[in-house]
Amino acid sequence: MARKYIKNKYRNRENINSRLSKKNKIQEKYSINDVITYKIPVRGQGMKETTYRVGDLPKTKKEASNKNIPLFFPNIECKNSHLAPYYTSQNQCIVCASYNSKKSDKKNKRIYNRIKYFSLEQKLIELMKASRARSYQYDTNLLDYNLDLNYVKKLWQKQNGKCFYLDMPMNWTDYSSKKYHYENKTFQLENFEYLDDDKIKMHDHMIVSFDKIEPKKGYTKNNVVLVSRVANYMKHDLDIMNFNNFSKIIGEQNLKKKISKTLSKVSNIKINENLFVGINYTEAKLLRTVNFIGNAIIETVNKLDKNMLIEDNIYSVIELSKEISKYKFNKNADKFLSGYKFFKSKNLSDRTDGIRYSIYWLFREERIVNNYKIKLLPTMKKRTKRYLSVKKIK
Repeated sequence: MARKYIKNKYRNRENINSRLSKKNKIQEKYSINDVITYKIPVRGQGMKETTYRVGDLPKTKKEASNKNIPLFFPNIECKNSHLAPYYTSQNQCIVCASYNSKKSDKKNKRIYNRIKYFSLEQKLIELMKASRARSYQYDTNLLDYNLDLNYVKKLWQKQNGKCFYLDMPMNWTDYSSKKYHYENKTFQLENFEYLDDDKIKMHDHMIVSFDKIEPKKGYTKNNVVLVSRVANYMKHDLDIMNFNNFSKIIGEQNLKKKISKTLSKVSNIKINENLFVGINYTEAKLLRTVNFIGNAIIETVNKLDKNMLIEDNIYSVIELSKEISKYKFNKNADKFLSGYKFFKSKNLSDRTDGIRYSIYWLFREERIVNNYKIKLLPTMKKRTKRYLSVKKIK
C-alpha cells in the first residue's frame, strides 16, 4: 500500500494538536489536585519558581489580579477543548499558550536560517522581540503591541535609514560586544570592518532602536519611530514637547564658555551647610507637633479674657492647658496627635496634664508659629508656677 500524503491545509487541526501533545508531552486536562510550577525571572537571582495547586487557584481573572496571582482556573474548557488554568496577563489557557509558542519558535527558526549574520533584518527582529517582551513585562500595566516585520522595514525605507530626531544615518552592528568579532572570525564574513576603540563608541551611539512618541502608549504602528541609541538615551521617557524644549535650551547655550566660567569659580565659593543637611524623621515629627499645638495656643490666647493675663503677653501654663484640652483640633491634627496617649484619653485632667507636659517639652526653646514667638519662661523650681510668653511679630 502506498503511503498517503495530505496537504497541511486539508489536515484536521485536532490531529495536529494531538500529535504535538504526544511528541512534546503537553498535559491538556488538569484536575483539582494537580500542581503547576510558574517561573518568573528575578534580577540577580535567576528564575524564581512558585508552585500552585489547581484547586486553590481563584476562579475569575479579577480575583487573581487583586491577589497578584498569575493564574486562575474557571474549571471550563477553552475553545480548543483544553481543561486548564488561564494566565491573568493573557486571554488563553496555558496549553494554548504552549502550543502557540512552539509554533512561533518553528517560524522563527525558519526566518533565522535564511538571515545572514550582521544583517539589518536580524537587528529589527531583535528589537521587535525586546519591545514585545517589554510590553508584557508588568501584569498591572500592559502596553499595546501590533508591530510586524514588513511594517518596520517600510518604516526604515521611509526614514531613509536616518534617525528620526537627529537626521543622521544609523547602524545596526554592535561592535562593542565580543560576539560579533567572534562570529566574524569563525564564519569569515565579507565587508566587515574592524574599528578602533575610539570609533567603536561613536559607531555604537548611532545603532538603531525603537522609540515611543508618547511613552504612556504602547508599541503600535502610529506610535513607534526608528531612532539612534544616543537620541533614545537623551529622550528617555519625555514626551515630544518637553524633549523639544530641553534640546532648544541646550542648543542655545554656549557650553564651552559655561564650563570654563563655572569650573574656574568653584574653588572660591564658601560652603553653606544648611543646603546639604536634611531634617530627620524625629525632627520633622517634633516640628509638626509644635505647629499643631502652637496654633491651638494662639487661638486660645486670642479668645481668653484680659483678666487671665499675668503680664503683657504672658500666660500661666496650667490655665492655658485647661483651655486647650477643650479645644477642637482639625482632622489632620487629630490623626497626627492620636499617637500620643494623653490625646486619646477622655478624662479632662489626664488630657490637661499631657498638654501641660508637652508645652514644657516643646517650647523650652523659642519657637515661631504663624508670626508668633512662643517660649517657656524660666521661673521658680516648682512647675506649677511656669509661664508662657506669646508675642506677635510686628
